Amino acid sequence: MTNTGLPQTATVLEIRTHGVSGTPIDQILADPVGPLPPGDLVDVPGPLGPGRRFVRRVDGARNDVPVAGGSDSHYAWAYSWGRLTSGGFVKSLWAVLIPFALVNMAYAMISDNRRLHPARHPDSPMFTRGCRSLVHLLGVALTVLFTLQITYVIVDSVGYRCIVASGGTCLEHVPYVDSLRDYPTTISVLAVTLVLVVLTVGGLITRFSATDSEGTLREIVEQSGASPAPEPGDPAMATADFVDGNIAAPVLRIVHGIAAPTAVVTLLLAMRPADTGAWRWIAPVAVFGVLASTIAAIDLCGPIRVTRWFRDHPRVHTRFSVIGWALMAGAHAGAIVVAATVLPSSFDVSVTTAPAVTLLPGRWSPIEVTIVVAATLCLLLAAALWEPSRTLDAQTRNYPKAYRPWLRGFTPAVVGGLAVIIGSGFGVGASRAFNALANKDIGGADPMPTRTSYDIISTQWGLLGLLGATALIVGTLLLLAASFRPSHPAFRLNPPPDLDARNRRWQRWRTGLRYRVATLNRFTQHLLAAFLIAGIGCAAAGVWAATTDPSTHGRPGAPAWPSAPEWPSAPLWLSEHWLRATGTWILIAMVVGLAFVIRQAIANPDGMGRTLGVLWDVSSFWPREGHPVVPPPYAPTAVADIVDRVGEIREASPGVKIVLCGHSQGSLIMYAAALQLRRRGATDNLSLLTYGSQLQWLYGRAFPAFLNFDSHRELSASLEQRWINLIRFTDPVGGPVLSWDLTSSRAGDVSASVLDVSAETGWARIDGLTPHDGVLAAGDERWLADPPPRIAYDFQRGHSNYVREVAWAAAIAKLTGTRTDPGPLAAD
Repeated sequence: MTNTGLPQTATVLEIRTHGVSGTPIDQILADPVGPLPPGDLVDVPGPLGPGRRFVRRVDGARNDVPVAGGSDSHYAWAYSWGRLTSGGFVKSLWAVLIPFALVNMAYAMISDNRRLHPARHPDSPMFTRGCRSLVHLLGVALTVLFTLQITYVIVDSVGYRCIVASGGTCLEHVPYVDSLRDYPTTISVLAVTLVLVVLTVGGLITRFSATDSEGTLREIVEQSGASPAPEPGDPAMATADFVDGNIAAPVLRIVHGIAAPTAVVTLLLAMRPADTGAWRWIAPVAVFGVLASTIAAIDLCGPIRVTRWFRDHPRVHTRFSVIGWALMAGAHAGAIVVAATVLPSSFDVSVTTAPAVTLLPGRWSPIEVTIVVAATLCLLLAAALWEPSRTLDAQTRNYPKAYRPWLRGFTPAVVGGLAVIIGSGFGVGASRAFNALANKDIGGADPMPTRTSYDIISTQWGLLGLLGATALIVGTLLLLAASFRPSHPAFRLNPPPDLDARNRRWQRWRTGLRYRVATLNRFTQHLLAAFLIAGIGCAAAGVWAATTDPSTHGRPGAPAWPSAPEWPSAPLWLSEHWLRATGTWILIAMVVGLAFVIRQAIANPDGMGRTLGVLWDVSSFWPREGHPVVPPPYAPTAVADIVDRVGEIREASPGVKIVLCGHSQGSLIMYAAALQLRRRGATDNLSLLTYGSQLQWLYGRAFPAFLNFDSHRELSASLEQRWINLIRFTDPVGGPVLSWDLTSSRAGDVSASVLDVSAETGWARIDGLTPHDGVLAAGDERWLADPPPRIAYDFQRGHSNYVREVAWAAAIAKLTGTRTDPGPLAAD
């Protein structure tokens, strides 16, 4: 029998996990008195890989210690997974992949309406597949844009304008730079090789695992021909595909691996003299056309059908992979060949006394074209989402408002647009940062003017910075001017302890402020949409200013459409240098700040590294199906750890009652594990306790294909309502999950809508709620007072220290049907 590490006398086991902050083990296993001594914590036996661990509490004799206040057979374990997303050199470099991560999240946000038409097609409806194809194409466009911008900085700014055309005044203190000016072929090959090295590093730090490579194909083989399509009504998180990958992911990696060096070749060809003719664009345009057609064919046919076809033709799958890798290697080699044959003539300045300002003198270079293509794909995505959003709206019309999808299902287009804005800003910031460094190196001159299109983006970010600063100041003033006496019933029925008057006023003010801040998460969707609309408007203003400003005419990258007087003149302030300079410094600060954060994360994995890992705790939970160059998803590993460990315990000790306890992001992991256990029919003696959770306001509304009101109701029914959520009204990150519309009358009567699996609608309205020991029970939701009343260890807690609440022991007791000591209470 497997050694589970659980005492044979155990009857109750809590498996607790942390959120995005990577809470230390001693705090995860804390009791009401405080954290545990680190020396009393040891790993639970079992096969686990690097980055995660199960931990238990033991005494000096290495015997398991029961939970404080519980019975002698009640134990708690901690599951730590924070190292899956942070720590080390490679994971610190993931920070440069933020735009790609946004595209991957946009793909996961697309609603899946397969349950409405399960017999029509094994995959999602055509419009949904079309939306996913557009997101894939947007991901390729961002990969191409990233490659073009890196190539522009390294080849044009560094290689040509700084080393060759500056006359030795740029980077003169760098060894061997001046001697390279006499070897144009060497400079060309080294510059392009450096670009390809950067791209290769991006691929290596996000390398695929066996799960990505085999994915659904392995699942189908194991099922011996069974259909991989989920049952109608099952959310994506409850299916095998969620933890087993997708066959399209390796195909996407090959497509991006070919598109990136092809983009390098395209930019190199654009640097040739203009009299070479239009024939130079035939090859790269043909390659991009084939890649786009491949993505569209797979998406429109449906990944499940493609997977079935590969299952029936395994040799074709193997040959396809071999051919794909060969084409990737050939594309990289071709880029070096083009660099050795095309660039030397452009880099040889000995034949002219007036070197060109830039190797990209035209108005429309591949950079501008790619930005326009990416923006167009976002508009097409918004248009394509119209039909799926109508279907989704009809499907969720009966949902409570608190569970309905963000922006009526148009969130993917908004997030995709943000990826384009941020991605283009990154490239401009890198170019501006190098120019600032080079200009300082040569004594403040400006021999390296940037493209007008970059000035447009700088103006865009300058306006965004101005609008953002204004909104922040106004919002802060409104927040401070608002009444700080919270109206939440949990506060009104449990006021702060009766301290002296001064401290009482300060505590009310602080509690009120925390309450106001905690309500801001309901506006997240509106803030995202507002940022995108502002970004579009600011970009249009930048184009207007560049079009009507005579000083930009004839400059590289200037707009090619008609200029004044056919266009109305832009306001003078819009063309002022200070506005572009503000945007420039914002972009430089963004790039330099990111580099500084990466450096600090490498030097201090447990400090800045853990802080930086918060980005990937949220974004890399979802399958890597929208963009292949993103951190590997940790959900399959973390969820499988929980599911397998629960299975081992059930096999060794069938009567043990297991409570999956998840804080914040950890609640999403435990929720997914519970769904997977439900799929296996293993929910007997299983309970779920979530706290400080975002399952309702964030994940359930932004990712309706993975979890939603129906999945909440079905999971609660499968667990026989053994699911409790703890929440404080001052929690700025978490929120309610199983209740909503909590109100109270002047008479103090409290009402709430709660999840009720016995009701026909799945929810019910209940009245007459009253608190008990600082806890307001609304169905299976527990609203906690903050600070808690009558508690000896009184302090405000917000998003932390849920395990130190009296309500924790009471919730565990209710879920497991046991009695427990409520913990230390102060005398009345």
